[in-house]
Amino acid sequence: MTGVQKRAAVNDILLANRQLKNKPDGYWILDPSGVALEHLNVMQYPVEDVDYVCAMSDGLERAFDLFGLADPAAFLATATRESFDELLVRLRAEENLDPDFDHYPRLKLHDDASCFMLRL
Repeated sequence: MTGVQKRAAVNDILLANRQLKNKPDGYWILDPSGVALEHLNVMQYPVEDVDYVCAMSDGLERAFDLFGLADPAAFLATATRESFDELLVRLRAEENLDPDFDHYPRLKLHDDASCFMLRL
């Protein structure tokens, strides 16, 4: 099966799952509506214990998790804008080497890949 055929085979399941987004018996995800904000888990740390804050989309996170392109802690400890750019180039190259999702199971060839990082 091609990647497109694999996606088509699970499309109805994906659509049904999306209907559960931001619902009490579903799952919570941040979006522009802000409805999920009341379900956030908030943690506080002393500022002297924090070197940086980073948030990323699941599309960029898969560079670490699914594709194993870098160790997250080591990468983030020295990350720069340029290193994120390089990571994205490497991620897209790896995704393109597996167009039918055989080696790296996923639902689409590319996903959004975004992040913000604040060094303290």
